[in-house]
Amino acid sequence: ARRALGSITTAPATDACPGSSCLTFEVESDDLMEAASGRIVVSEPVGEMRGTVLSFSGGPGTWLSGDEQTMTAWSEAGFRLVRVQWDANWWAGSSETEGFAALACRPATVTNWVADNLVDADQPLCVEGGSGGAGQVAYGLTHYDLEERVSLAVPWTGFWMGRIDLGCLDNDPRNAELHYGEGPRRAIDLSYGFSAEEDGPCLTQDESFRAAFAEASISVDSDLHYPNTMVWHVLAGADEVGALGQGLTYSDAMLRAGSPHVRVDVLPGLLHGLRGPTDAGALKIRDVIMQECVLR
Repeated sequence: ARRALGSITTAPATDACPGSSCLTFEVESDDLMEAASGRIVVSEPVGEMRGTVLSFSGGPGTWLSGDEQTMTAWSEAGFRLVRVQWDANWWAGSSETEGFAALACRPATVTNWVADNLVDADQPLCVEGGSGGAGQVAYGLTHYDLEERVSLAVPWTGFWMGRIDLGCLDNDPRNAELHYGEGPRRAIDLSYGFSAEEDGPCLTQDESFRAAFAEASISVDSDLHYPNTMVWHVLAGADEVGALGQGLTYSDAMLRAGSPHVRVDVLPGLLHGLRGPTDAGALKIRDVIMQECVLR
């Protein structure tokens, strides 16, 4: 069964807006102990409308995504830009019953609202985000049934949440590229309500959480077949934080499930965030949106 979306309320923002219009929002869910709030920044396109691009920023999601050149290129090509900024870490949990997949109700609910309210009829919604933002993109498809609403998803630079069960509990050296260091372990534990000062179940390799870790993973027991949605993965070949192997579990699982529109680019020499001596990563993401943000 797919997870249920939450409820969302919006209001016009009263502070300075870095776009054409800004909204504040709050998301609530019966499955979460606390509501989450943030801001939606909308920038209308230049020229004829081609579709809507929804962007999530990385890490906790508390800043606006996108570099100016890429955003300008998309706007000039006819895309409405919608950027989401959380007031606080979207994956900070309050209970051992939560975890990443449950907390992803928050961005999934925002995505669904954008599809209902900011996408013109007969035009595509395309969603992109890197690192923690890539997780916000992926969970909407795998656990919240949003593939019918999204024409193109671009999760880039990988994430830690592909196989949480293996990252936290596995010790097989053959899976070394999936094993977590301390930073990812504490991030997983935070999603279950453990503070940075507490030793939670991922850090302590608590076997009683094995089923919960698997259930919270992007690439386990998920919806992985999308007949009408392209998912284009752009990954950093020299990723130094453990996101490459975990990110590849998602694309590999989609290919095994027979999803027809899967594309994978691993860009050599680039670090996490697609950082490197050139702007090859940013150009790749820009071009994928420009070429593939179409209805399917």
